[in-house]
Formats: sequence, C-alpha cells, structure tokens
Amino acid sequence: MIFSVMLKYVNLGSQSAVEENFASIWSAISAESAEASTYAMPITRDMSAGKRLALQLWIYLVANNYDVPDFNVNSIPAGWSPS
Repeated sequence: MIFSVMLKYVNLGSQSAVEENFASIWSAISAESAEASTYAMPITRDMSAGKRLALQLWIYLVANNYDVPDFNVNSIPAGWSPS
C-alpha cells in the first residue's frame, strides 16, 4: 500500500531513486518525525527501532559512498543527518 502512495514522491521500488532521495527519507523515518509529525511516512510509525536503525545505517552508508571503515551498528555519529 505505501508503495502506491509514495510513488508520486519517490519510487521505493527503485534503488537509485531511493539513493537519490535518502535525505528526505531520513527526515521521514527519524524517531522524532515518526512520533510527532504528520509528514512521517505512516509505515515508519509501526517500524521497530531495529528496522529503523537498519534503514538509517543503509542511508549513512549511501551518504558516505559505502566508505565507512569499521562499520557497525554504532557507526552513525550522534546528531548526524544527511545534508
């Protein structure tokens, strides 16, 4: 269901489209946004913390051109967000 709704914003079935829009997706899935904003992607309100972290880690990798030495679940610096 979310794919058809999101298609006018970003094609979630296209890796390149998602990679090109990672900053917007980051904003939509942030914990703060998921809890307080009407702009949050509805599916993320039900997304577990672990799944949200996995998506945020992937976005962090994309933002850094997959060049993150010693990558692990704590790789995202506190307060980091894509620009």
